[in-house]
Amino acid sequence: MASKSSGNRKRALRSATLLLATAVSTFVALLVSAAIANPAHAVIEALWTYRSTENCEQTRSEVNKQSNGNQQWMAQGRTYYAENFPFVGGYDCASGYDRPVNYKVARVDLYRWNSSLGRWTLCYGDNGWHYNPTQTYSYKFTWKSSSRAHCGTGYYGAYGSSFHYHGQSWYGGFNVWSGYDYFSR
Repeated sequence: MASKSSGNRKRALRSATLLLATAVSTFVALLVSAAIANPAHAVIEALWTYRSTENCEQTRSEVNKQSNGNQQWMAQGRTYYAENFPFVGGYDCASGYDRPVNYKVARVDLYRWNSSLGRWTLCYGDNGWHYNPTQTYSYKFTWKSSSRAHCGTGYYGAYGSSFHYHGQSWYGGFNVWSGYDYFSR
């Protein structure tokens, strides 16, 4: 009788193992198919392009693949108050500093690696500055392409620039490089 009970336990253990293996395989297949169907990915760089004891400008540049595989690139400028923090030994840019309409500007230029020339070449140039339409501390300007690789298959990167107006001058910086990523058609 003990051998019959032992055989039933072995069959039950095999069935449970098979069921668990099937569930794990199905889960892994779903994860892989979701990753292939939704290849969203971004390369981003954000740098302080202006700092003073009054205010600061941070410029962010990005190239990314949208969830549908199409290409998007952007520049974003964020303006902050510079606050004195004696316990850290100086000023830090901590709180958003809202700027009125048209007091923030951003632009972005898209580049593609040209292997025959051995350098980055302009793929899509932003033909001007884009101004903030509402009062804000953070203004983002974005280009979206309806294709997967705007200028053909290859490596892409973006230069983003942003400035804010304060007093009687513009403060910020040019050409923050996003880093690069590969896009195919």
